[in-house]
Amino acid sequence: MKKKRRLPLARKHANRVLLFSMLTASFAGYGSYTYANPANNLKSIESVNQKKEMHFAGIVLDNLGDPLPGASIEVKGKATGTTTDFDGKFTLSLPFEKSYTLIIRFVGMQAKEITVTASNPDMKIQLSSDEQLIDEVIVTGYGT
Repeated sequence: MKKKRRLPLARKHANRVLLFSMLTASFAGYGSYTYANPANNLKSIESVNQKKEMHFAGIVLDNLGDPLPGASIEVKGKATGTTTDFDGKFTLSLPFEKSYTLIIRFVGMQAKEITVTASNPDMKIQLSSDEQLIDEVIVTGYGT
């Protein structure tokens, strides 16, 4: 997506470092941009690529509010993910995109899918127990 933004400058020939810092702040999250160098009468065009990452952190809890160590967090459609530590906490860094869907799994719990964006980087995820009631138990014993 290409967008043009005009930035007002206080001076006709702004300091190159000031211009670069203004551009970096104004276009944060857009991926890449170009700017014209005012010292060369707008003839020189430079391209700056930004490698933005989204950082997520959270905790995974069971239905009683206890942390779940070893729960898996998988990014849907990607070959990346992580697991929770001893306290049920995790961190995950991903390339900047509009949103991601995370799948959280733990043995004996129902898997949960959540959508995350840059605006909600900290999460508290509670999984529900996957209890299946047993109707009948048969015990067979053999003796000699």
